[in-house]
Amino acid sequence: MPLLKTDYFGILLNNKKNNQLQNRKIRQAISASIDRKKLITFLRNGIGIPSQGSFVADGLKLTNKYNPKHYQYSPEYAKQLIKESGVELSVNNPIVITTTSVYADVCEFVQQQLNECGIPSKIQVLPSAVNSESIAKGEVDFFRKSWVADFPDAENFLSVFCSSKIPPQGPNYTRFSDKTFDQIYDKSITTIDEKERIRLYSKLDSIIAEECPVINLYYDEAVVFYHNNLVGMQFNSLNLLQLKTVKIK
Repeated sequence: MPLLKTDYFGILLNNKKNNQLQNRKIRQAISASIDRKKLITFLRNGIGIPSQGSFVADGLKLTNKYNPKHYQYSPEYAKQLIKESGVELSVNNPIVITTTSVYADVCEFVQQQLNECGIPSKIQVLPSAVNSESIAKGEVDFFRKSWVADFPDAENFLSVFCSSKIPPQGPNYTRFSDKTFDQIYDKSITTIDEKERIRLYSKLDSIIAEECPVINLYYDEAVVFYHNNLVGMQFNSLNLLQLKTVKIK
């Protein structure tokens, strides 16, 4: 069953020293370089849903989910985007993928794919506590992370990108800041009409998919095992057991 959890790479957007990641086409090229279906098949044992652009987890359905071309695996398109960017990529200045040992295999897979598309990269493995602190302080440029919803609404995912949530005020670890995004978000959380609110959420989601402050990998899933003498077992998208209907045969 799908969980309200999105695994992604975050990109620090206010680091003026690292010009290559500040270029949107380079970020899009990184996205186009990743074969998400292959990642799910071989590194996740088929557990997970490959992302097609939306930061909002698959368990929450938005209207008109944005599905940009750079979220389709295409080394040729990735190389085209690199050329269009005008950025000179060099092995002497590789993109550093920061992660913990738990996700080193995923990052090694992505590193290989980036290198194959002409995007030099290397991996930096940090202890979990150091990794979290470095991300919060804005000390790493490219990092693996995940977002788990606190409650089942798209607003909980999209609020991550508000200017008001930049650390230490919140979890906007990419330091993404966009006036249009903030204005639409402020309107969405005061909109009572559900259809209009979802439409605004979809607009916000499309801005993030296009600007690529994050590069989504997949939406996680849960696999639950329980004894076959139980009936009525139910779970929700927050991975919480619902035991009111459970009975023993």
